Amino acid sequence: MSDARSGIEIAVIGMAGRFPGAKNLEQFWQNLCDGVESIKFFTDEELLAKGGDARLLDDPNYVKAEAVLDDIEMFDASFFDFTPRETSLIDPQHRLFLDPAGLDHHRGDAVAMMIVPEIGEELLPRDLPTR
Repeated sequence: MSDARSGIEIAVIGMAGRFPGAKNLEQFWQNLCDGVESIKFFTDEELLAKGGDARLLDDPNYVKAEAVLDDIEMFDASFFDFTPRETSLIDPQHRLFLDPAGLDHHRGDAVAMMIVPEIGEELLPRDLPTR
């Protein structure tokens, strides 16, 4: 084994996540071990009720399924000190990305999150109002 370092080494000291059919990593892993199908399949009626395009229902290439995340609307903006206006401007995927950092705050646990991505400017928030 070599002791050479590449400069991109990282240490994972904790993980959190939400997944279709699993509210945390433990449930996700258990679902994998148990062979639980976490993709939700929809009937034509359910798709139409969700606002689906009726023309797609007979298309053989249209997959009537979705990876559904439960309680996606439950983002705790106040925990992150976001105003309602800021919350409305944040992409839902960014809210989901932030959400695991607050998973244990209701129990009083201290949660720290350090994210050091290499991202392009197109992902950075623009023109957020000041408080």
